[in-house]
Amino acid sequence: LIQYQAKVRYGLIWVALDEPAEPMPDFPEWDHPDWRAFRSFESLWQVSTARVVENILDISHFPFVHPGTLGDPDAPELPPFEVRPTGNGIEYDYEWVYPNEDAAHQGGGSRNVHYDYELTFPFTTRLTIHAGDGMTVLWVAKQPIADDETRLYAHYAVNHSPEKPESTWTDFALRVFAQDQPVVESQRPEAMPVDLTQEIHLRAADAPGIAYRKMLAELGLHYA
Repeated sequence: LIQYQAKVRYGLIWVALDEPAEPMPDFPEWDHPDWRAFRSFESLWQVSTARVVENILDISHFPFVHPGTLGDPDAPELPPFEVRPTGNGIEYDYEWVYPNEDAAHQGGGSRNVHYDYELTFPFTTRLTIHAGDGMTVLWVAKQPIADDETRLYAHYAVNHSPEKPESTWTDFALRVFAQDQPVVESQRPEAMPVDLTQEIHLRAADAPGIAYRKMLAELGLHYA
């Protein structure tokens, strides 16, 4: 009989096949009385988990992959931002302007928002959207199924707009992820090269991805 450590948290079962190297990713809004938190959707992607993570961390693709949803092709410039290491990942933040009012609804109704990104290494991402007096959190855990297959578990937490149904955020996220998925799945090789010399990187635009690959390299990985 083989026994594994397991916990139920955020509506998911977390299993450690060996002694856990790090604490579980944190999602404090999940059971906080001032927040409405819910499981939003699951999605299966035919690509490595590291490729999915890098896509979520990247902000430079918004005007090109998400025109009209997250970005404006006529305004592709990136705001200045700095990637900072944390105890178990990276974080960065920047100001953003949604291209239209439809996109603004998922952030609380304002087109001008402040984004806080956080990666809990290796596979959990958190985006906190500050708009007006409210915050929206998109928290996504990724499960490696195989070298070229990943399952995403997307959760939301909001502390505003109690009159809006959960579908307000889920429907918008599904549109955005549906734009991402074919682009990410078309990357070759499916596994992400950790060596920075194997793919082209721009210092500013790709700063989160570069930081992520450096963390993977510290594990001795060549592909992820």
